[in-house]
Amino acid sequence: MPEKDIDYISIIDSLRLEKKLTVEDLCENIVNPRTYRRYLSGERKMSHEKIGEFCENLEITSSDLYFLTNRTERDEYVKVIKLYNLVNDQKYDEFYDGLKEIDKDKIIAKQNKKI
Repeated sequence: MPEKDIDYISIIDSLRLEKKLTVEDLCENIVNPRTYRRYLSGERKMSHEKIGEFCENLEITSSDLYFLTNRTERDEYVKVIKLYNLVNDQKYDEFYDGLKEIDKDKIIAKQNKKI
């Protein structure tokens, strides 16, 4: 698993959906679809090698994936910090409105989930 505790499979799956690939197509010559679903559920962790193989099937480089992941992580962080500041400022109505815009299950960075 990469050093950073990031959920790369979420980004990979988003790209799969964007490209309208089935799980079976993405997993071809890499893992069986059941293993892929275990990656998605967090039951199993992916190696760097598997990340690279999924990137090949998505027709992107692993550098592209890492860049996209870092950008997504920063965007999440900004949203979460805004919510945190609203609570600190006791602006609870604005906080609840902002909270509706965030799908906590799709947050990829553990530090963002903790906040």
